[in-house]
Amino acid sequence: MPSFYENYNGTKLIEITPDNEARLRGIFLLSDRETMKPLVLMDTRAITAMRTGAVSGLGMKYLASD
Repeated sequence: MPSFYENYNGTKLIEITPDNEARLRGIFLLSDRETMKPLVLMDTRAITAMRTGAVSGLGMKYLASD
C-alpha cells in the first residue's frame, strides 16, 4: 500500500496467516523521496487499527440516514 506526502514515500506491507487472522503483522517503511534513504521502519498494528476505525466512523457519518 504505497503513499506519498511532500518529500516522503511510504509503504505499508501487511501479512496475514490464512489459518489464523489474529496473527496480523505488518511493517511501514518511510523513506526520503529524492534519495530513497530509509528514515523509519515501524510496526503497523496500531496504524492499521486506527485506520480501520476511522474508515468505519467516516462511513457511518456520511452514509447513515438521519
